[in-house]
Amino acid sequence: MSRKLGPHETYAATRSKFGSYSNVFVSARLKEAASSEAVAYAVSRLIANEPILGVTIKGDKPGEFVMHKLNCDDYEISDFLDIKTFSDKQVAEAQSDLHYVRFDLTKTHWRVYVLDHGREILFLYDHTLLDGMAGSFACRQLVRYIEEYQQAKGSDIVQIQVSEKELPPPVEKQLTVSAPVSRLVKELANEYLFSKPETSLPPQVLPWTGYYGVIDMTAEQTSAFLKMCKANSISGGAGLYALMVCASSKVLHDKYPDAVEKPVGGSIPWNARKFTPGQDPERLGMVVGESLFENPVPKPADVEFGSGGVVPSGFLEVAKVYQAQIKKDGVSTWFSGYPFMHIIGLIPFVNLEDYFSSHTNSYQRHGMYSLSNLTALETSPSIERLRFSQCTGATCPFIQFSTVGIKGGPISISVAVAEDDSIVPKIEEYVEKFLSQLK
Repeated sequence: MSRKLGPHETYAATRSKFGSYSNVFVSARLKEAASSEAVAYAVSRLIANEPILGVTIKGDKPGEFVMHKLNCDDYEISDFLDIKTFSDKQVAEAQSDLHYVRFDLTKTHWRVYVLDHGREILFLYDHTLLDGMAGSFACRQLVRYIEEYQQAKGSDIVQIQVSEKELPPPVEKQLTVSAPVSRLVKELANEYLFSKPETSLPPQVLPWTGYYGVIDMTAEQTSAFLKMCKANSISGGAGLYALMVCASSKVLHDKYPDAVEKPVGGSIPWNARKFTPGQDPERLGMVVGESLFENPVPKPADVEFGSGGVVPSGFLEVAKVYQAQIKKDGVSTWFSGYPFMHIIGLIPFVNLEDYFSSHTNSYQRHGMYSLSNLTALETSPSIERLRFSQCTGATCPFIQFSTVGIKGGPISISVAVAEDDSIVPKIEEYVEKFLSQLK
C-alpha cells in the first residue's frame, strides 16, 4: 500500500531532505525503570498498530514523494530502538546530540531511545509525517505497551509486523479547506515583494547550530503558575509565552537592541485536528496550522517582580497580546474551517527546493519567538512527567519554547535557541527566579 504525500507533508519532507530541520522528541519519565525486553515489545506493538509508523518515503523531488509500507523482512527491532547510546544520560545531557540525528526517510522516520537506565523512554521523530500531538500520543502508547508487558500480557517474541490498516489520508483531504485569500496574498507579498529591516540577530544558515535546555517545573510550581495565570485572567499558554519573552528580555536588549526596539514576530502552532469534525485530536499524522502575530519585548525593568510578589507589568502585557490573537484566530478558524494553515496555501506557488536553498544562505531571521504547547495530557499513572523538545533548524524562530504538561501534574519546558550559546542559561536563570516568586 502506498500514497503520494500531501502538500504539507511534501513541504516537511523537502525541508528534511535539504537538512534545514532534523527532528522532534517527546519522552516519558517513568516512576520505575522499564526493562529492555518491555521496551522492545512496546516498539513492536506500536509499529503493528499504527500504519503511519510503518512507512518509508521514496521520491527524488517535491511532487514525486510517495510513502510506502515497509517490507518487514528488511527490518529488525534495532532499526527502531536504541537502548545503548544514551542509556546512562539524562534528557538534558542528550538533548543536543538527539537533535542532530537525521533520519533517512527512505528507511525510517522515527526511533525510540532508552535513557537513564530505563527510567526515560524517548520517542524521536522526523517532523514530516508527525506533529507534536502525534509524538505525545506515540510516546504515551509506548508506555501503555510497556505496562502491558509488565502485567505478563505481552510476548517475549518480538518481530516487525506492519499494521494492516489503511494509511491515513493527507491533511488536505481531512479538512474543509477554504484558504483566506487575504492571508495568502499577504504572505506572498511579505515573502517576495517586501523585506523587513535587517537586524543583528544571527541569520539562518546551513549547517545550523542549536542550543538547548530543559526546565522541569515541580507539581507545586506548576500549580502556583497556573493559579497566577487564572488570577490575572490569562490562559496557561499565554502565561508560558509571556514567560519566554520576559526570560529573554535582558539578554536581547543587551546583545541585540536593534532587534527588539519594535514589536517582534511570534507564532503559535495549532493542533488542527481540534477543528476537524469527526477527527481524534490525538491521532497520528501531521496536522498543524499556526497563528502569527507581533508582540513587544518589554524592557528589563518591566519584567522584574515587584515587592510582595507583584507580577511584572511586562509579563501581563505580552500575555494579553498572545491571548487576544488566539481568541481572534480561534473565532476565524471555526468560521472558515481553515486552521490558519498558510503554508499549505503557499506551497503551490513556490518551488520548495529553491525556497529552502534561498532561506538558508545567511537569510534574515524574521521570527523571534515560537511556543509549541501540548496542553494538559491524560497519562498513565506510571508516568512521572513528560518532556517535549524541537530542534532549532535553519529556518526557524530565534527562540522556541516547547512545553508539555500532565493533567494535574507538572509542566516541562524545553528551550531552543538558534546560533547563540549565551541565551539559554539566561532564560533558565530567569524562569527559575520567576517560579520562586510564586506562592
